[in-house]
Amino acid sequence: MRMEFFLQGLTFPLVTTYATLAIACQILSIVVIVLLLCRKRFQTPLTWLSDRSLLLMFLVALAATGGSLFFSEIALWAPCKLCWFQRIFMYPQLLLLTYALWKKEWKILPYVLILSIIGICISTYHYGEQILSMLDPIGHDSAEPCDLSGISCRATYIFEYGYITIPMLALTAFLCIILLSTTALLFRKNDSVQSASVDSPSSQAPSAHTSRLSILAVALAGLSLIVAFIPRFLESEDTELKLTPKAQLETINAVEGIHWTHTPAAPLPISRTDQRKVVVEWEATEMIGDLDAELGLQYEFWGFEGTSPGPTLRVRQGDLVELRLTNNIESEHPHNIDFHFSTGPGGGAKALNVAPGDTAVVHLRATHPGFFMYHCATPDIPTHIANGMYGGVIVDPINTLPEVDQEFIVVQSEFYTDGTQEGLAELDLDALDAENPSHVVFNGAVGSLTGENSPYVNVGDTVRLYVLNAGPQLISSFHVIGEIFDRVYREADLYSPPGKGIQSTLIPAGGAAIVDFLIDVPGTYILVDHAIARAIHKGAIGTIIAEGLDNLEIYESFATEEWVDGHTHDGEESEHEPEVEEDPEEEEPLEAAENEVIVEIMKGSMLKDNDPTNDYSPNVLTIPAGTTVTWINKDRSVHTVTARNRLFNSGNMRKGKKWSYTFTKPGEFDYYCIP
Repeated sequence: MRMEFFLQGLTFPLVTTYATLAIACQILSIVVIVLLLCRKRFQTPLTWLSDRSLLLMFLVALAATGGSLFFSEIALWAPCKLCWFQRIFMYPQLLLLTYALWKKEWKILPYVLILSIIGICISTYHYGEQILSMLDPIGHDSAEPCDLSGISCRATYIFEYGYITIPMLALTAFLCIILLSTTALLFRKNDSVQSASVDSPSSQAPSAHTSRLSILAVALAGLSLIVAFIPRFLESEDTELKLTPKAQLETINAVEGIHWTHTPAAPLPISRTDQRKVVVEWEATEMIGDLDAELGLQYEFWGFEGTSPGPTLRVRQGDLVELRLTNNIESEHPHNIDFHFSTGPGGGAKALNVAPGDTAVVHLRATHPGFFMYHCATPDIPTHIANGMYGGVIVDPINTLPEVDQEFIVVQSEFYTDGTQEGLAELDLDALDAENPSHVVFNGAVGSLTGENSPYVNVGDTVRLYVLNAGPQLISSFHVIGEIFDRVYREADLYSPPGKGIQSTLIPAGGAAIVDFLIDVPGTYILVDHAIARAIHKGAIGTIIAEGLDNLEIYESFATEEWVDGHTHDGEESEHEPEVEEDPEEEEPLEAAENEVIVEIMKGSMLKDNDPTNDYSPNVLTIPAGTTVTWINKDRSVHTVTARNRLFNSGNMRKGKKWSYTFTKPGEFDYYCIP
């Protein structure tokens, strides 16, 4: 890994070096052209150059081949289609010139010259495309891909000295080889004639050596073409979608638990390679459920198949989805579905408008891979989405993604309610229009991805999260605390290369992302929207529990009781332990005033191995209405006293500080510490 980072650090110095060498080669090329035009006057320097042309051509081909491989494999600049064509005509030359230099075989020059002439034509065209995109960015979009690889031929990874791009580097290399091979062919002709004049007539026939040379040259060129071109050709063929006619598709019925699942479970990856007609039967439902079960807060959700978010469907690119949508007879509103994976009016919504008790059917073709949202688009659209009518569709690509050990679905969404305490809340349209949600949650409710609902993984597992931001309003800054994403398919784009080493990724409302990461050490990994108040105060938080052996080379914790008392984890005195005030002598118990109860935040309550039932003393308190509760922090760490329904919050309390709150109304009030 260190070597990879070191090599990547050489990218821009190497670019500057190559650009400088290109300018030098271009100047020398102009000099050689002038000498060739006046070759009768300059036979001596041209003869000197021709004698060394094999070595010089070899060095040019070596630099061009090595540079192209460095840029694509180390700098991770994905080559476009035209780049691959230029490689086709450069890579064989390195092998041919290596053989020619070893055997001093000058008869290889015509092969090299032909390859370079074709190569320089492609480089010139490629460079022209880049220049046009700079002069006319609207008519020649530099982001428009050349093919289904998603890479644009007009994109410029480098632009040195105001004109040097990668195609210009290739053009310069081909030009140098053309001039050197031409010089050698012209000024070694006399040697060939002289040697031929002393040979016997029979020697004019092709020799066995010449025949072997021709066969070797063709074989090497063919092998290079296979190495450089055929894999790319096959990949292009594999990624090109050719739709199987509907009449020829095999029909399968989508089965719960295999083809579609409820969050956080992901449907099984698709291993088949053929396209099929997938029949899906879903029901739109309206139901009352828990928005925050711990507070007893309920909400009237609108969803699909009895849940909000609705199910996650998984199909393969090219599949035809037959969606049969029924609106439950007990629903009070009409519903439909707009599928973002579909092209067509309304994503199918227009065809799927169903009144209570009705059924509608639509055929939708999955032409692009990715992770796509679907949602109800019946007016008023914001109301239907805000009430929970959304879900996701995974469309697996023709060329499958790298395999992982675990896959999960995470759907972020917002609720705009008129209450945050016990009871049945209703939609607050003013809050919806103001984009001020009362709740921002994962998978439909506060706590639906924490505690007993947390997914479990093992150390060493690779985890893939399909993350959907159903909105309807906010942009998500998705982050997993304690992890770095090894691969991020931004906006679920499976055409472009994934980002690597990403800490957080933005997901727009109505968009998605796919993130992969490796579990290195055991523990609890916290999923958040890093607009962090949404996680701490509004519910956008989840957890993944990783079990397995510690990896002390990656992570080692010293936050133990021994460290707090001034020792390291093994009981030895610590040289780096920060200075801490000595505990005062045993304090006398704090006397409570009339109608007041004292609760102590206990020493050591911040430690991970501490029993949470010992965090407060007393831990459970029953008091009459009108009583004032005073909390005092006996721990070394900062703590808060924060109600889960946000009724009260002490703010940060350092050691020895106290804070009071008077409970004027009866009820049950859960509280916790934010840090």
